[in-house]
Amino acid sequence: MTRVVGKLYGPEGPLNGRLYLKPSTPFIGASKEMSFKIANGEVDIEVPFNTGTTVFFAGWKDQFDVAPLNYSERWMIPNAEEVSLDQVRGGKRTSREGRAAGVDQAMWRAEAQKAQERVHELETEKAHLLLKLTHAESRSAASAGKVASLQSELSGLQRRLVDAEVPAVRTEVVEKEMLPADAQLVMRQARKEIALLANENEQLKKQAEESIGLSTHFSNLHAEIDRLKIEKQDLLNRIEELKQPRRSTSSLRQEMIANLDRLIDG
Repeated sequence: MTRVVGKLYGPEGPLNGRLYLKPSTPFIGASKEMSFKIANGEVDIEVPFNTGTTVFFAGWKDQFDVAPLNYSERWMIPNAEEVSLDQVRGGKRTSREGRAAGVDQAMWRAEAQKAQERVHELETEKAHLLLKLTHAESRSAASAGKVASLQSELSGLQRRLVDAEVPAVRTEVVEKEMLPADAQLVMRQARKEIALLANENEQLKKQAEESIGLSTHFSNLHAEIDRLKIEKQDLLNRIEELKQPRRSTSSLRQEMIANLDRLIDG
């Protein structure tokens, strides 16, 4: 008996099914078809070595594959303790599916690496947005405090104007009404305070408009952060899928193109 060790691939990657060997001509130790269970493509079997001009017709099927068995290769088992599967098959892999699976795995690894890089970029962008949001909230709080202070000062000035009574009028021989000097001083101060209040009112209007703009900016930043979280989770899920690929390259490529389109449109 010769031990055969190697890796065998099916249409969708490493074979998970059964391997069938049938001698071209029955001989001692191999008079009928033999079958072996294969898991994850690992081949480790013991087979009688060929005699004379006999060979083994080899075929395999994935689990739950109901298609007819196809003996696609001829294997020559030498008289040795252990040989590699590639040597038995002629020194090279003749299975087209095996090569295609290798290409698929390389593509999956490259796509998984790109997805991880994208996750890192999203985390960096999220951190920058959170920093901008914190600064904007600080500015907004400072503006709100300043507005409250100005409103309090404005209320005090309004009370002072209300408390200022109409100055008494004294009549002289010429019948001319005169204002006392202190009353004139109060009026001049009142006019100056009114002018200052008008300027402060304009500033308050501008600050109110800026506050409205900041509120809109905060809403946009929160929406962007939520979108980045969703995109990051999608990529993490995609990485988990790529670690154990079970689909063909064509379906995977179509899904990645659809994901990229959604990211561009989003």
